[in-house]
Amino acid sequence: MKSPTPQESYDHIMGASPDYWSWWNLDSNVGGLDDAPDDWIVKGTIENPYEDSPAELPVQLGHVEIVRAIRKIAAKKAGKYVSASAQKSCSDFIFRRDEADFDAGTADEVLQVAVLGEVVYG
Repeated sequence: MKSPTPQESYDHIMGASPDYWSWWNLDSNVGGLDDAPDDWIVKGTIENPYEDSPAELPVQLGHVEIVRAIRKIAAKKAGKYVSASAQKSCSDFIFRRDEADFDAGTADEVLQVAVLGEVVYG
């Protein structure tokens, strides 16, 4: 299977609206889903789930970080709170991309793994 393209990672993850959840405050440099540049980037913040300061952590993600998180989830190396549906969607994205079915919840899990290294919010 060929490596995912930046357009595919953007469509599957950011197109699923993971920032629906209140802990995200994200902005993208993409105007619409039809034409994500190869160097697309999402910036913003996530609420800090840990007891230390600051209240929000900075976020800067692009294709490489998203695919790295998807691979980590697919390999079952993203911690114990990853849902079975996120695991399946990530595995499908790697091996059967046309069958990958991310929704806001599973895409949120990918972003949490990309930023925090694990799923904290659920």
